[in-house]
Amino acid sequence: EEEHLGTVADLQGLSLTALRHEEHGTRAVLARVAGPLCSLSMFFATEAHDNKGLPHCLEHLCFMGSRGYKRGHLDLLATRCGSDGTNAYTSPDHTCYSFEAVGQSGLLSVLPVFVDHVLCPLLTEDAFLTEVHHVNGRGERQGVVYSEMLGRVTDEAEVLELERRRATFGDASPYGYEHGGMPEDIMKLTREDVAGYHGQVYTTDNLRVVVSGTFDEAEVLRVLDAALTAAVSHGAGRSCQQRPFISPLPAPPASCQLRRSVQFPSDDVSVGSISYSRRLEDIAFDSHLEIAALDCLGRYLTALASSPLEQAFVQCEPPIASGITCSVSLTADPHFCIELTGVPFRASHEEDAAAERLGGGEEDSEEEDDDDGEEDEEEPSEGKEERSEGEDREDSEEYGDGSEAESDGPDWFAGDALLQRLVEEFRKVHVSLQSGDEKVLAEVRRAVKKERISRQESFEDGPSEFLCEALCPHLVFDRYPRSRARG
Repeated sequence: EEEHLGTVADLQGLSLTALRHEEHGTRAVLARVAGPLCSLSMFFATEAHDNKGLPHCLEHLCFMGSRGYKRGHLDLLATRCGSDGTNAYTSPDHTCYSFEAVGQSGLLSVLPVFVDHVLCPLLTEDAFLTEVHHVNGRGERQGVVYSEMLGRVTDEAEVLELERRRATFGDASPYGYEHGGMPEDIMKLTREDVAGYHGQVYTTDNLRVVVSGTFDEAEVLRVLDAALTAAVSHGAGRSCQQRPFISPLPAPPASCQLRRSVQFPSDDVSVGSISYSRRLEDIAFDSHLEIAALDCLGRYLTALASSPLEQAFVQCEPPIASGITCSVSLTADPHFCIELTGVPFRASHEEDAAAERLGGGEEDSEEEDDDDGEEDEEEPSEGKEERSEGEDREDSEEYGDGSEAESDGPDWFAGDALLQRLVEEFRKVHVSLQSGDEKVLAEVRRAVKKERISRQESFEDGPSEFLCEALCPHLVFDRYPRSRARG
């Protein structure tokens, strides 16, 4: 009952087989990898159309029992199979459920139970109140998802990532909403909302399964077929009403704000982060050579202390940033990001005062500095010409009212000075690469070699995680148009 979609045979000890279930539409990738561990990953293409966090809330509720198995049975079974348990995560464009065990027997035992949990969850009111949101007897708002998002929406990296996606794809794009949910919107969510979303998206034809390890292919397919048939008999839907990411993402509207400034709670206003991103309209998620080339370019530009951008922005005097990175994000339309962290920031008197209140005052700050002898480091973040503003009251006090600090150099958070500096450095890199200088070319070849070794090491350390990361865009965007220049 499976349609064979393709096979990659003996790729340095790895072989892949892709199939599609003719009746239920589920696609499966079987990856035979030598080793004692067998892993299961299940993907659903999911997208948010508001800030209620439906994909995230549903992910939590899928572990609260199913129509075929009581709550707790899945975790107990996973533990008995010698596993660390089941896991899951939600991203802006997909949700993934995973499990790993020693040997095929554990995998085959958990597979049908896990499939039933994601396709036929109970979604009870009690589970919703516990996992998503409720008000306790003292009038306090609680809930696992609600509490988690309270922390995330004030985290520098999370705030910048959301604003970067909004600036890159538009505020009304699936990437422009908080897929985890905003606390004020989670409060308005109902169990019926989550159940309706599950019925729309968690269908057998939107399910993608990856199995890796040493196993009997025929036996795995037999168990998967039986699990899908049982789930459908329990009420699981077969056809996704409107599968996510089947239409090209539009270009951001003319009114979209491309330059954004983001503030977040912090007791350190001495530094912030600045990030730029560009949507790669002429490169698709499956443009493997181009994406690999960009990864190698990013390594050449920033990986070493002697790298061009590292020299220009970090290993200079005075430093413009404490770190710089380049990366490619494999969204439906990939985008390229450059991020600078630890950029000196000029705080206003109001921001200094807010940092003082948040940090607990001068004495507490001095005691903390005396204890560890180091200043706190900021987490990396992303944005499209975005700025995250951290705050350090003590460093500001060194300059009195701040007038001396303002005369030390450019304000990198205002105007286009930093962007112009980046453009200038990229032009220098372009000229040096075009010159054919053997020293420059040797550094590029070194970066390519390092990138290849890094990927090989990642595969050796965790073949299952490596495969899922590599296959994920193909599974999630398998129906996304491949046409170039999409906006």
